[in-house]
Amino acid sequence: MIFLALFLQESLKAQSVSLQECWLKTREHYPVSDESIKLIEDATQQRLANIKSSWFPQLEIGAQATWQNDVTHISGAPMAGGIPMAPKDQYKFGLEVSQILYDGSLGHARKKVEQALGKVEVQNVEVQLREINYLVSEVYFTLLLLDEQKKQVEFLLNDLNSRIQEVSVAVTSGVVLLTEQQLLEVEKLKVEKQLIALEQNYQALLENLSLFTGLTINDQTQLAFPDESTLQEPVVRPEYDLYSYELERIEANQKLNRVGLRPVVAAFSQMGYGNPGFNMLQDKFDTYFLVGVRLKWKPWDWKTANRNQKILAHQYALTEMRREAFELQQKRTTLQLDAELLQYRKELEKDVQIAQLQASIVQNYRSRLTTGTITAAEYIVAVNNESRARLAMQITKLNYLQSLAKKYLTSGNET
Repeated sequence: MIFLALFLQESLKAQSVSLQECWLKTREHYPVSDESIKLIEDATQQRLANIKSSWFPQLEIGAQATWQNDVTHISGAPMAGGIPMAPKDQYKFGLEVSQILYDGSLGHARKKVEQALGKVEVQNVEVQLREINYLVSEVYFTLLLLDEQKKQVEFLLNDLNSRIQEVSVAVTSGVVLLTEQQLLEVEKLKVEKQLIALEQNYQALLENLSLFTGLTINDQTQLAFPDESTLQEPVVRPEYDLYSYELERIEANQKLNRVGLRPVVAAFSQMGYGNPGFNMLQDKFDTYFLVGVRLKWKPWDWKTANRNQKILAHQYALTEMRREAFELQQKRTTLQLDAELLQYRKELEKDVQIAQLQASIVQNYRSRLTTGTITAAEYIVAVNNESRARLAMQITKLNYLQSLAKKYLTSGNET
């Protein structure tokens, strides 16, 4: 049992999460996710099915009862034994079956509009998911930064504990004054205070990342440094497809607007039972039936279609302008990120050199502190300088990787 508990504990400690995995899990877990896309696609299919059903035979059942003040009759004709006359109270019950024969490609145009609209809605979800990846990246890299700060603070704390032990021996032997030990102990308390603040912020951000991804992420989870090779080839930005689908939707609406002026031809049949039937001179219930062809056409719409075409043309032009503005922003952002990446690469070379030199200085100061040739204050300054140098080096690495991740998410050009 003890072995199993230790094994489980080590397994938990070994758990690792990458930035790409966080992106993937966020896509699965976030409310706006692939499930949203499935719902949109299903709704689109339902609308397309409705359009298709308009070509199926349509059945309409109707009934009416009326009273009118007069009916068709022959004036002056004797009613008794003469020409019969329809009643003023009339009743009808019947059904009509109709079938579209020609709709001027109206159904096809409506289908294209719905398909384009579905693409636009799906792509809007893709854009939202890409924006969520930015937030996840910010949280992820902030956690990596806090983790590096914690490591540096813990390193500094361990070093101070070691120096306090060494100096306490020197104090006991009278080589070093007690105040030197006390200065080290005060610095240790300050460092412990920093560590408390870092751990609190770290825990809060871990919970944040767990909410985004749906993963159980805690202080035992190892957040992996992003692999630079996986961030070299940006994927296509979903906005490019979104603009293309928007233009496709506008073009489909333009075609729908044009074909909407065409006539519609349908065959129909009516059958029913009522008083009177088709013989209006009989006052009795009878069946009736007819078949025919019906044409509907609206030859004049007071230029409504023309105005709609102008509106759609303006929408098309505005969408083109937005796409051009987006492409311009993409180029500007890419240039800025390339400049940042070059800057961080150059800074990192200097940070490595500075950290090595500061480590050498601290190594020299350690032996001098125990012999009393330098004060504790001087040693603390040197140790803090080394800690800041190490942290600066790690921050530059993280800034480089974060800019690389931003470029990966930002600068995917249109194919």
